[in-house]
Order: sequence, then structure tokens, then C-alpha cells
Amino acid sequence: MAVANESALAEANRLWEGRAEQLEDERALAAPTERALARYLEAIVPEAPIAETIEARWKSLRAAHYLSEFTTAASSRGDRIIEEATGRAEDSLEAVRRRNDGKDLSTLSDRQLEAWLESSGMQREDVAQLHFWAAIVWGAQAQRVGLLTIVRQGIARRMVDNATLATRIDPTIERGGAFRLLSRLNGDLPRVPFVSGWVDRDKTLPQAEAAFAIDPEDPGNQMILALALRDQSSPPRSRIEALLASAARHEPRPALLAEDLAIRAQAEKWLAELRQGAE
Repeated sequence: MAVANESALAEANRLWEGRAEQLEDERALAAPTERALARYLEAIVPEAPIAETIEARWKSLRAAHYLSEFTTAASSRGDRIIEEATGRAEDSLEAVRRRNDGKDLSTLSDRQLEAWLESSGMQREDVAQLHFWAAIVWGAQAQRVGLLTIVRQGIARRMVDNATLATRIDPTIERGGAFRLLSRLNGDLPRVPFVSGWVDRDKTLPQAEAAFAIDPEDPGNQMILALALRDQSSPPRSRIEALLASAARHEPRPALLAEDLAIRAQAEKWLAELRQGAE
């Protein structure tokens, strides 16, 4: 039986940890992440069972998203990187479906899902991360083709289904990342009659609050909650300002340096707009 390339996975993890050691205009140099991605891909032995390769699969999606959003490769190669990642996401989710007799895990009841996780031979975090990062790379594709396009193509619904499944399996991954994603999807996706009636604006705030409850110090959670509050009919300006101010002054974490710098810049922009609007 084929098995995953464990040495390639270990080397990829080591390279990933050093992805932001060098920056250029607050973007990470692409080379370390490109090397990490290459090693993650090497670790995905196609003939190996999904249980053997799921970690490398989701980490390859995470690395591709990082390359396309937070590195010097974003402007020149971002579209190609994301296109390749969405293909890997499809292949990986299909491998999980085959392990579940061809059915999406989202069709399972909570009891059935727990039983499947127990028998799957996979860590629940890996299963949750795979579905989360598949939704994220589809979201990155949406930035390139437009929200209305992904709604009409059914991609947006798949993003919601996969992110929701991630919250059912392990809501704590990426510091509440699946709840952050769901909050913005429900807040931003267009509601098209007979196509996206499932978009629910009333879920935007509870989902943002769920992420914030998991990690209230995370600047991304603070920003998402501020946005959800801003969308309310009577937005609490003082709390929104406090959340954005906290995100704007947050000291970037070494492990999330480029991501935190991007969040800080966005928080500063929105905070300035909020204060200007109050004058």
C-alpha cells in the first residue's frame, strides 16, 4: 500500500514556519512558501489512502492561499496558484467522499458524523481543516471572478456548506476561522431569487460573535465582529471603534506576521473612515 512521503511533509512544515522571515513592503518573499508548497505536493502520494495524505493536502491549500494573498507572488502568479489549488481541493474532497461511500460529510447527522470520524483513521482537526481551506481557496477564486459569479455557479453554497461542516467538526481551527468566513459570506454574498435564498443576514452577527468567543484577542476576529456590528440596523459605534482600534494596534505575531500586518492596515483604514464619518 502506498503511503504519504513523511520526510517531505516534515520538511514542508519546517519551511512553512519560516515563510515570513523576510518581507518586502509588508509582503513575505514568495520563495520560502513556494518551497514549502512544493514539498507538501511531494508528500501527497496519489495512490495513498486519504488518511495518509489529508494533512499534506490541507496544508498545501493553506500554503497556496498564503502565496496568493500575502507574498510577493500575489500579483504575478496569484490567479494560477489559486486555480491549481481549487483543483486540489476538489480532488481531496472527492477522496473524503469516497471514504464515506460517495456522500458529502455535510449530509450526515451529528451522531453519524461522530461515528464516521471515529472510524475514518483521520484526526478531526485535519478533516475540519481540509473543508475549511477548500472553502477559503474557493473564496480566493471569488475575489477574481466576482461574488455574483460564484453564487450562480454554486461555488458560494459549497463554501458555506464546507465552512459549516468545519464548525461542526472542530470550531476552534484557525482561531475560529470557519465562523469568520461564514459571517462574511452571510454578510457579503448577494441574495439572488431561486439561487441564493439560503444567504442569511441574521447569521452574520452570531457567527462573528462565535469566532470572537473562541479567541477575543485575535485581530481578525475583532475586525469581523466590527464589520458584523457595522451591518446592524443600529450599529453601536463606540464598540465598533474599540474593536477596530484594538485590531489596528495589535502587535503582529511572528507566526502570522504578514497576515497580521494586512489586518492592521485594513483596520487602520476602516477606523479612519469611521472617525471621519463622525466628524
